[in-house]
Amino acid sequence: MAWKRAIIHNAGADFDAGAPAAMDCPEPAYPLRPARPLNALGWFSAARDNALSIWHRGAYVETLMQRRLPGRDLLVVNSPSAARQILVEHAARYTKSRDTRRALCPLLGESLLVSEGELWRQQRRLIAPVLTSRSRLAGYAEVMVATLTEVLDRWGENGEAELEMTQESTRLAAEVVSRALFSFPLGPHADTIFHAFVRYQDTLGRLDVLGLLGLPDWVPRPGERAAGAAVAQMERVVEAILADYRRRSEPRGDFVDLLMGSAELGGAVAAPRRIRDEFMLALLAGHETTANALCWSFYLLSLCPSARQRLEEEVDRELAGRTPGLADLEALAYTRAVVEEALRLYPPIYQFTREAVELDQIGARRVAPGSLLVISPWLLQRHHRFWKDPDAFHPERFLGPLSRRHRLCHLPFGAGPRGCPGAGFARTELTLALAMAAQRYRLHLRPGHRVEPLGRLTLRPRQGLPMRLERR
Repeated sequence: MAWKRAIIHNAGADFDAGAPAAMDCPEPAYPLRPARPLNALGWFSAARDNALSIWHRGAYVETLMQRRLPGRDLLVVNSPSAARQILVEHAARYTKSRDTRRALCPLLGESLLVSEGELWRQQRRLIAPVLTSRSRLAGYAEVMVATLTEVLDRWGENGEAELEMTQESTRLAAEVVSRALFSFPLGPHADTIFHAFVRYQDTLGRLDVLGLLGLPDWVPRPGERAAGAAVAQMERVVEAILADYRRRSEPRGDFVDLLMGSAELGGAVAAPRRIRDEFMLALLAGHETTANALCWSFYLLSLCPSARQRLEEEVDRELAGRTPGLADLEALAYTRAVVEEALRLYPPIYQFTREAVELDQIGARRVAPGSLLVISPWLLQRHHRFWKDPDAFHPERFLGPLSRRHRLCHLPFGAGPRGCPGAGFARTELTLALAMAAQRYRLHLRPGHRVEPLGRLTLRPRQGLPMRLERR
């Protein structure tokens, strides 16, 4: 089961992106990297605990790696040209993998993130414009600013207290997405979402070793009962949102009205389950990636005083104490660069898996139908051939224009037809959140706290991020 090297002849020449990090910025945390590839037992054990810890040092310079699994090949595609081939140019030759579906279906059903074929195309046509329309984004930005103001006021109520930023970021992001898409204030439901999703990630969010070994879906998986209880808790939040919708006296033109009035979600029997699935996706995917990126951004700024100072200077200069809006984002270039660098170092969705449904070829490597392919933003975005000082926090690398190949090494929201339609929503919220927080506070990581990025369904800090609030 050892990894084998493969060659992609069109990987392209090495290139640098960025410059050395500031001297006051210690290297941000990442899991221990074994010197050599792990054996089969070590690989499965490590992946079950933390999917990031399977990558040995050589994985950060290779462009294609392969293992033989029972009945199929596993290929890790680790170059921008091959990633583009799978996600963009030959996207029709690949589907979401069975492993991905097995992890997500109990939670998200046949929602946009999971579905395939004509159902997926119907959902994409319906949902994407709600998230990408410029006029809607302007309205969402107003909701974001109002919610951020409330949350930041609450942070300061107890003076310079310590906050657990993974939970605080989740409360913030979940509240934003619920108010923006559902016109529904979550309040205490946000904590329900946080704890239930942590429980789900600790159970079905781990690597499914039995599936990789070829066992069928009907074989029980560890943690299924606990995961089911977590899903039931999150479904009760969806029911609260639907109950609020049923009490409405008139339409509000939000995501709820769109879904409930859509013929594309099926007939009388199909519609309730379809609506449940899309609500769960909007609520969970709409906040989880943003919450993770936000808490990692606060962590990185706490490590690097010079970056924090530059961000504060930009915010003070461009906003002059006023509340930002969508029109201000262009001027907040360094703030946006911090967001992109946080997404590079800690991509919330740290890997995508695809299953080949047609014969394909990647470089010199034949890809047979049924092969499992992994594209890991965690690897690509820290690849030593494609980034200068890849493990360093250096927002300046995102201040200039990105080359085409460089863009394909930066995939926090995927690419191609299945790229995340909420990327603009997330980037807008992250930029506004960092700018508004920097106007009021500095956040300092608790001295001595050990930070470990943990790869389950998403990328979170294993032991959380306790941070002390300091007023500016």
